[in-house]
Amino acid sequence: MIRVLIADDHTLIREGLAKVFSREDGIEVVAAATDAHEAVAAAREFDVDVVILDVNMPGLDGFGLLRESKKVDPNLVVVLLTGYG
Repeated sequence: MIRVLIADDHTLIREGLAKVFSREDGIEVVAAATDAHEAVAAAREFDVDVVILDVNMPGLDGFGLLRESKKVDPNLVVVLLTGYG
């Protein structure tokens, strides 16, 4: 089972991605976060395999969160999600 954390400040994106992943066998969304602080705490608490994170979030941006996530687990897979071109 792949354990996923979704970090995005937009409720629609978090819930939409969770719904898409819920249809897939072998993938479980174990946590969602609205900012970097919540995301780092959730990554530690839920022992996630993959973090999907928004590049543009309030406070620490996605790139800063990427660095912090790798401190939690250097082998963590991180997918950056953005609407930027």
